[in-house]
Amino acid sequence: MFDMREIGRKIASLRRLKNMTQLELADQLNISYQAVSNWERGDSMPDIAKLSDLSRIFEITIDELLGETKETKAIKEVIDTKKLDPKAYDEDVLESVAKMMKPDDINRSMNDVHGLSVHAIVTLAPFLDEDVVDQLVIEAFNSNQDIAWAALAPFMSEEALSKLALKAIESDSKVNQSWVVSLAPFLEEEAMDLIGYKLYLSEGTHAVTKIAPFISEEVIDKIVDEELSKGNYQGIVSLLPFTGDKLGETILKRIKR
Repeated sequence: MFDMREIGRKIASLRRLKNMTQLELADQLNISYQAVSNWERGDSMPDIAKLSDLSRIFEITIDELLGETKETKAIKEVIDTKKLDPKAYDEDVLESVAKMMKPDDINRSMNDVHGLSVHAIVTLAPFLDEDVVDQLVIEAFNSNQDIAWAALAPFMSEEALSKLALKAIESDSKVNQSWVVSLAPFLEEEAMDLIGYKLYLSEGTHAVTKIAPFISEEVIDKIVDEELSKGNYQGIVSLLPFTGDKLGETILKRIKR
């Protein structure tokens, strides 16, 4: 990880050696002086294009500006090629450098990349386009890697995530309740109906309560009907707010008897 405060102090020192104000440096970089101020305080880092410009203005190398680190090596790769090899660096380096890359460059870095680890995908997902994350996760899933579902769900499309989630439960005789709860807000309703019903068959009505808002009334009604046929009135109480109006009224009348 970069020490932003140390790099900020170095930028400030180099600026003063050039007898430049923050505003003058900002003008040369075509940015606001507030951005320069943020760098010098260590509150943020310049993006990679600006690092190259700073190196030119101060007449020093990137290594002299940032130090000879793995992150610096990765940044020089991006400057030279406009992309980063995600398999050549660990997750800490990827996260540090990805924050400084332009979106087009980081998405381009994923072209023709195969076999990327789930840990690397999780690290890069916040910086990638949704369709790129979908592609990387699908490949990881197909290669039998353990998917970090909760970490990746916010960065995937509903369609891709739903298809993979359904595939994941096809081979499982028992659905993991915590896994379903973490994914429920990100799945299509059709997928949640299938998964929710399987969870009910596996663990009972109590396991469906937390995900009931994401399941259709039709499936909730189906579950309640099945429990009613067993005479299990107590087990359906938590599902009543999610049933259809007609069924809900019927159930309440039965319970009051």
